[in-house]
Amino acid sequence: MKFYNYLNESTISHEIMDILSNKCKPFLRKMKEERMSTFVYSGRERSEDFFIGQIRKDRRPLHTPKKVHNLLDKLFEQYHGIKLRSKSLFCTINSNDAINYGILYLIFPIDKFEFYHHPDITDLLQYIRNEHNIKNIEVWSKEEHEDMEKDLQEIVQEYQKGLPKIYTDVELMLYGDKYLAVSEKFWLMNNMNDRLEGLLYGV
Repeated sequence: MKFYNYLNESTISHEIMDILSNKCKPFLRKMKEERMSTFVYSGRERSEDFFIGQIRKDRRPLHTPKKVHNLLDKLFEQYHGIKLRSKSLFCTINSNDAINYGILYLIFPIDKFEFYHHPDITDLLQYIRNEHNIKNIEVWSKEEHEDMEKDLQEIVQEYQKGLPKIYTDVELMLYGDKYLAVSEKFWLMNNMNDRLEGLLYGV
């Protein structure tokens, strides 16, 4: 049984490396150029060792009030050309944050992609909750709505493309079509770091 598991894990490892080398070239190039010292993580409600995911273009929030979600989409489209709250995958470089949302996966964008982040915001929804009493948004006055929109307008304008230059616990939004997700458990148990180093630097 152990030998069978070894063969199975070896096959999966080769399949993952094949996807990385053939479909994740733009991201691997970025990793090599910037000599990235961390991974991008996302907590997912999945159980596979790896999977190829589709980034939804109609994401519906679980905890953000619809009015807030729609306002953010409007502002992101206005200043960045994309309704990022509906059309991106939420990630982080902090594995401790990601694991709060499900099984911990390493995320590798496939083909063309872009990350967006705010240099000072760890969680945009939490920021809004701290600054505005959105629990009672349905009974807000006109002034309260205008106050939040003005605040979020300034915040959204400050979002930047790419990964943060200094790796902090900021929330990341990944815009693209697909991504490869590999469970951290499988990655570590099968020494995938060494395989990735070899792929990046020919070690």
